[in-house]
Amino acid sequence: MASTSLADYQVLMDGSKTVEYDLTNPTYPRAIDDTFIWPSDLHISSGARRPILMFNIRPYTDVEFDVFLNTRFIAVDMDFNASHTRSHSEVFSFSSPLAAGIPNNNRVAFRINMKKGRARFSDIVIWYQINR
Repeated sequence: MASTSLADYQVLMDGSKTVEYDLTNPTYPRAIDDTFIWPSDLHISSGARRPILMFNIRPYTDVEFDVFLNTRFIAVDMDFNASHTRSHSEVFSFSSPLAAGIPNNNRVAFRINMKKGRARFSDIVIWYQINR
C-alpha cells in the first residue's frame, strides 16, 4: 500500500531570546537549549523531503553559532554580520541526528551554541514530513 507524506511543523520557540558568547567561560557558551517530541510517523528522507529549520535572527555583533539535534550538528559554522532582524531557513538531513533511530520516548534535544558574538533569536520552527 502506497503511503503519502505531508508537511508538518513544530514551534520550538515562540518569542525571543538574546544569547551571547561568554568570553569568561569559553567552555560553556551561552545557548538556546530545549527538547521537543517527534511525531511517531516522522518521514525520514535524504532526498527532496528533508526537514527545514527556520528562525529569525537579530545579530547585535558579528555572530557565529552551531545548531544541534541530539548532540549532532545539523548546521555548522553559521555566521551573520551585525545588522537588522532577518529570517533564515536551513535545509538539513535527519541521517546524522537520528542515526541511532528515534528515541523510544520520541524526545529530541535542540540546541544553538554561540561561538562568537551576541544575537537575538526568535520564532524558531522546524518543518518536516510525516507519513499518512
